[in-house]
Amino acid sequence: MPVFSSKRLSLAWRIALTVWMINALYATTYLGNPMSKSILALTVSLVDRGALNIDPYAGISTDISWRRGHYYSGLAPGTSIAAIPYYLALKPVLWFVATPERERAADEMFLRARVGWKPSPRRLTLVALDLFVCVFGFAALAGAMAAMFHAALARLYPECTERQRLATVWLFAFGTLWFVYSPGVYHRVLSTTLCFGAFLLALVEEERESPRRERVVVAGLALGFAIATTYEAALVAAVLYGWILARWRRRWPWGWMVAGTAMCVALLAIYHTICFGAPWRTPYSFRIAGSVAPPLFQEGGEVGGDALGRVYAFLFGTRFGFFFYSPVLILAVAALWHAKQRQHRVTAYATAAFGMFMVLFLFHFVSGYRGLPGEFGFRLMLPVIPFLMLMAPLSYRWAWPWAAAALAGVSAMILGKGVMYGMHAGRPAFWGDYLDYAARFGFANYTLANLKDNVWPGLSPWMISAIHVAALGVIVIILWRLIWRKE
Repeated sequence: MPVFSSKRLSLAWRIALTVWMINALYATTYLGNPMSKSILALTVSLVDRGALNIDPYAGISTDISWRRGHYYSGLAPGTSIAAIPYYLALKPVLWFVATPERERAADEMFLRARVGWKPSPRRLTLVALDLFVCVFGFAALAGAMAAMFHAALARLYPECTERQRLATVWLFAFGTLWFVYSPGVYHRVLSTTLCFGAFLLALVEEERESPRRERVVVAGLALGFAIATTYEAALVAAVLYGWILARWRRRWPWGWMVAGTAMCVALLAIYHTICFGAPWRTPYSFRIAGSVAPPLFQEGGEVGGDALGRVYAFLFGTRFGFFFYSPVLILAVAALWHAKQRQHRVTAYATAAFGMFMVLFLFHFVSGYRGLPGEFGFRLMLPVIPFLMLMAPLSYRWAWPWAAAALAGVSAMILGKGVMYGMHAGRPAFWGDYLDYAARFGFANYTLANLKDNVWPGLSPWMISAIHVAALGVIVIILWRLIWRKE
C-alpha cells in the first residue's frame, strides 16, 4: 500500500484539492492587476509601515484613492486584512529573493512596460505576494468553496445521485464565470465565499431544533467581513437575513448574529472615518483620475445611457453578458419554473437566490456600470453565481444528461478564452479574435500569456503549449493516482 492513500481523504477533501490544483494552474493575476495591486499594497503598508495609506506604493496601480495628501487603497479593506497572514508567511523568503537590487530592476522593467505610473520600492515584493496569495489563498479558497457547494447540494437534494451532485460542483467550479476570477486576487471571490459560508451554516443548523450560538456568531461575522470586503455584499447579506427570518423566525438567536455583523461593519466605519473623513465615505468617492468606478459612487458622477441596451448587454451581450459567459446558469432559470410548479422544498431558497440576482442587477444597473477595461464578463455579479447554480439539479428531470452536457460544452468554449488568454480576451469582439489569440499564444494559460506579453516576448506558441500541457498532465496524474484512485 502506498504511503499516501486516497482512502484517508473524504469526498469534501477530494473536491477541494481538485479545484485548488486546477485553479492554481490557471492563476489569473500572476503579475498583478490594478485591483490586486491596490489591495496588496495596503497589506504591505499595514505590516511594514503600520500605516493605512499606501503612499510609497501608489504608483503601481490606478485603483487607488487620494485624500488630503495621501494615497489609499481604492477598495474595501477586507481582502487586504485577510492577506496579512500570507505576507507574514512569505516575508522570510522575500528577505532572500526581493533584494534592493532586484526590487529596483523589477520596478524599472515594469515602468518601461508602462505598468504603473511612478516608481515603487516594493514592486517585486507585491508581484511575489500576488502569486503566493493566488496559489495558496484564492485558489485554495476556490477549493473550499467547491466543498461547501457540494455540502449544500447534499442537504438540499438528497434525492440526487452522487454523480449528479459532483457534476453540478464541476459545472459551478469550472463551467461558470466564477472560474475565470476564482484563481485571482479578487475581493468579490472572498466576499462571495464568506456569504455562502454563512448560508451553509444556517442550512446545517436547520437539522437541529435550536441553533448553536457559536455558529450563529460565526455566520454573522462572515456576513460582516463580506461587507468589509465588498460593499455591495450588504445586499446579499440582507437577502440572507430575510431568508433566515422566513425559515426560523423567533427561533433564531438574532442578537448574536447581528452583533457579529455589526462588529465588522463598525470597524469598517472607523476605517472610513480615519481615511476618508466620515463613516459613510468610501474609497470610491476619492478615486484618482484614470481609475474606473461606477458614476453613482463618484463625486459629481452622472448616470445615463440607453436603459434597454444596457439590460441586454448585462444579460446576453458578448462584451460582458452574465448568461453569455455562464450558459450553464440557464439551468437555474429553468429550475425556477419547476420549483414553483412542484412546490419543492427549495422553493423558498429559489426565491432568495433570484432575490439576490435582482437586487445586485438593479444596484449595478442604477449605479451606472458600463463595463471595465479588460473585463471578461459581468464580474460584479459573481456573488450570485453559486446561489443560482445551487438550483440546477431541479432542472435535471429534463436536462440530465444531454442538455447539461451541451451547455457545459458551450461554457467551455466561451470560458476557455478567458482562462487561456486573460480577461482582456473578451474585447473588442469575442469570437472574431479567438483564432488570433490561439495563433499568438498557442494553448496557453493566463500566466504564460502574461509572461509573453510583459516579460518574455520571444516565447513561442509551441513552447507555451508544451509547458501548459506538461503542467496539466502532472496535475491529472496527481489527481488520478493520489486523490481519486480507488485502492
